[in-house]
Order: sequence, then C-alpha cells, then structure tokens
Amino acid sequence: MCRVELELRALIVVSSLLAALLAGPALALTEPILSGPTIVLEKIADLPAASGGGVKLTHAGDGSGRRFAIAKGGVVYRIDPGMPPSQVPATFLDLATANVEIATGFEKGLLGLAFHPDFADSEAAGYRKFYTYTSEPLSSGTVDYTHPEKPNGGNHHSVIREWMTVDGDPTQVDLFAGSRELLRLGQPNSNHNGGDLAFDEANLLYISLGDGGSANDGVNTNSNIDGHTNVIGNGQDLTNPFGSILRIDPLQDGADPYTVPDNVLADGDGPNFDEIYAYGLRNPYRISFDSETGDLYAGDVGQGAREEVDLILNGGNYGWVWLEGTLQRSDTPEGFDSIDPIGEYTHDEGNSVIGGYVYRGGSAPELYGKYVFGDYTGGLFALDLGTGDIVRLLIDPDGELLPDELFGIGEDETRELYFLFGDGQVARLVPEPGSGLMLSVGLLMLGSASLRRKLRHGAVHSHA
Repeated sequence: MCRVELELRALIVVSSLLAALLAGPALALTEPILSGPTIVLEKIADLPAASGGGVKLTHAGDGSGRRFAIAKGGVVYRIDPGMPPSQVPATFLDLATANVEIATGFEKGLLGLAFHPDFADSEAAGYRKFYTYTSEPLSSGTVDYTHPEKPNGGNHHSVIREWMTVDGDPTQVDLFAGSRELLRLGQPNSNHNGGDLAFDEANLLYISLGDGGSANDGVNTNSNIDGHTNVIGNGQDLTNPFGSILRIDPLQDGADPYTVPDNVLADGDGPNFDEIYAYGLRNPYRISFDSETGDLYAGDVGQGAREEVDLILNGGNYGWVWLEGTLQRSDTPEGFDSIDPIGEYTHDEGNSVIGGYVYRGGSAPELYGKYVFGDYTGGLFALDLGTGDIVRLLIDPDGELLPDELFGIGEDETRELYFLFGDGQVARLVPEPGSGLMLSVGLLMLGSASLRRKLRHGAVHSHA
C-alpha cells in the first residue's frame, strides 16, 4: 500500500475520533432506573423446544412478509404472514440435513443469518444468496486463522457460509448446491463468539466477533497457551480478528472467497488483519444498522460491571480490555484513546446486553428513532440517541420483569421489532392488544440529570 493511501486512512481515523471528542466525555453510570408508560407485545410463534431457543429474526427484503427466525440448535424457521401462533413454523434450513455439523452448548451454535440485499434481484450477483454464522467442531475443516497460542484451532471454529435458495422458489434452500465457505476461524474458547451478521447499504457484510472467550481477555494471567495476546489482549491486537467487527464483500472474486473493502485499519502486506472494521470489543453479540441513517450499532456484553451500546465507526477502538464501558479497569498506555459507548448500564439492571435496532416502525410512535435493545435476564430497554436517556420495558405497570433468557431481537421488512426468548417464544411489538398471548410492558425513563450527559455518538475517552 502506498504512503499516500496510508496517510489518508490515518487522517480518516483521526477525523472520526476528533469529531467524537467534540461531544464531550461520558461519565460513569450508577443511577437506578425508574418507571414510565406502557407498550404491548404479542406472541406470534413458538419455536420447537429442541431448537435451543431463537437468537435472531430477520427478513429477505423481497416484499413477501416472510420472517426467518434462527435457533441455536441449527435450524432456520420460516414464519409466514398470517401464520397463527399455535402453528409450528416451517423449516427453511436444517443444518443437519445440509450435512453441516455444528458445535453446540454454552454460547455456541447457529448464531447469525443475513440475506444479501440483492436477494430478490434476478439480475444481480447477490440473487438468491444468504449467509450464516455457525460454531463448528475442530474436525469440520481447515482454519483460515487461529491464534498463534492455539495452533490446533482452539475450542471450535467460527464459520461464515454462503447459501442459495432454489431458483424460482425463495422458500426452499438449494441443498443440492450446498454451501460455500467464506471464512473459518479457530476460536480459543467456547464463549464470546459474537456471532451476528449484517449488511450495509453498499452490500458489504459485517461480522461480529468476541475476544476469544474465557475472562478478562487473558490479561490477568498472560498465559502463553490461552489464545489471548499477552498484555494487550485480543481486543487491542489488530493482528488477529477477535474482539472486533469485520467487514467484507462476500461475493466471490475469482479464486478469493471474498474481498476486503476500504477498511481504515487495513495495511495490505502489513501485520494487521485487514478485515477488521472496528476493534476493542469484548463480545458484540448483536449488531444492526439504522435503516434510516445507515449508522451501525452494537450491544457489547461486559465482564462484571457494565453493559454497553456502541456507535461503530470505521477504524474505531472501543477500549476493551482497558475499559468496560466507561469504567477504567487498569492503567492504559500513554496516549491511549478510545470511543466511549453512547449508552451503558450497571449490573444492578442486568448482566448481558442483547443488542437491538433503532426503531423505525409504526406500532409505537413513542419509540421511533430510539435504539431498542435488551438484556439476557429479561429486561428490555430503549436508548434516546440524542440525550443518552435510557428507558426500560417491564411486563406490566406493577413492575414485574419480562421472562428470563432474552436471546435475541429481530426486525421485519416494515421495521417492526420482535423479541426471542430462551423458551422458544417469539413476540412482536404491536400498537394495541390483539390475538394470542399479550405481554403488557412498561417503559422506564431514567430521569437523572447526570445520565443526560454527553453519552453522545462516539465520545472519546482519552487516557494519558
């Protein structure tokens, strides 16, 4: 790469960070959350108990109204328009039938699904294509990357695959053609796999990856066999993909399974893992784009104190392993800069953030333009992107929490939101009570003036 290109990329990074700095520093969140008004959810489906629970719901962008819910156990279910909640959703893709063995248990399984934006365009290269993120056994293939401390591939592989539907029938996967493997990574441990996939408006695919698992990104022990880079952890190591969000063009280009776009951190023949779009993340389990602005958001699961929501920028560093949210965990190198979360909460309110979406539907006008997300323990939240205020969803005005084990949040083509629980329930945000199981939930407005601080888009946390 020429010197001019490197200097231009460096300038882009600096400009992004300076723009974020103007928003001012964020402060630590310690205040409790208080109650507010009521909204309603309606159950639309029950995924089979053996599925392992739904982790995401998405759509093909083809105007059909079909929704696709993925279950950790290795099945993608199709929820057709008008399907009664009592009906078992149709199977769209069963990985076992497709001869893809997955590794399950803990945080492993079928974790991500995304349809190419040109899925319905018969004249485009992305026609009929969709992509999955799976955890697979070590014996299932040869890795493209494994941490130098884990030459055998570690605990399991994270694999990105491309699939196609049958020509002329978008409801059926072409199992005869099988899948095309794009990327296979050796995961050091069983947890912190990230696992989400999302496309931007330029048809580029984003892949979220955790820091390689275990705890503290390995910096407390600095072992030479744990699959975590000593001293700085994987989160701050640009030579490996863990603790980051990758960006690629997934369409095959000659012999290459994919191409790398203009990622700011890419250095060509240098040591960096060129696919990295942003880094310094612990476990960005769910990511999404705002359908109106194109902004990318991530819910990054914390260690033992904070959960955070981040606005993801090209080349951005989000602080892990030195920071957990805005909480400084240890001394940082001189001159270290990172981008603060736009929202965070303590473990008094939950313990594992489930990233969501900026709401652009019509069922709940009071949520329009807010980032709606949740927590594994069952809490639902909404973040005001202008003020930093957080709202929390409850099951009824008396304050009873939603069911435990919220696994994922989804969005359909009309930008309405869905919530997927560990027991297989899939619920939809609705404007008023309808048929089926209704969950009446209350929003909690955090009115403390100190939260209406400068938790703005990308505030920089600088450490001397």
